[in-house]
Amino acid sequence: MKTHQYDKRGFTLVELLVVIAVIAILIGILIPAVMVIRSTARSAQCRSHLRSMAVAAHSYETAKGYLPPGVVSHDSNFRTGSHSGFVYLLPHMEQTPVFERYDFTLDWNQGTNLDVITAKINVFLCPASSSEINQNGGLVAGVTDYAMCKGDNSFLCLNPNNSRGIFDINSKTLVTDIIDGKSNTLMFGEAASDPSITAEAT
Repeated sequence: MKTHQYDKRGFTLVELLVVIAVIAILIGILIPAVMVIRSTARSAQCRSHLRSMAVAAHSYETAKGYLPPGVVSHDSNFRTGSHSGFVYLLPHMEQTPVFERYDFTLDWNQGTNLDVITAKINVFLCPASSSEINQNGGLVAGVTDYAMCKGDNSFLCLNPNNSRGIFDINSKTLVTDIIDGKSNTLMFGEAASDPSITAEAT
């Protein structure tokens, strides 16, 4: 009686190692490419956020006749400010419900505003950062990875209207005040903090 002979050959150890090596090489090539693509996508989203804020600022200017203040403060110290300039952009960024809950008769960290400021506004967040700001040992304040430009010589400046920037303390900058031209003037910039460094809200 004739029986069938089956070929019982499989991968040899050398062939298996070659296959694993080829897969490892392909992964080594693909991972950097994927990382570059993801980084490019995050960068594009960041630029989109900056563009959205600029459009919102111009929309505010159209409605009010001037650009929003960088901060509203009772004195010339922006660190004791009552309201951030970003809150004025909210109704121009499809965030009207959040804006309507904000009480301008109170400071940002008082009363019902304590609930409002915890709202997470994605446009104010850099996609490459996970910044958190803690206040009074636990309150997560309104977080943003961007900053309004107060000028080129105004870091911690206590003198309003002395910094050559669009957004100053209690400012109401007119578009006609931008003498260098809108396309040559910085409105917003990225100010993302490292996730491992927790900033203190002021």
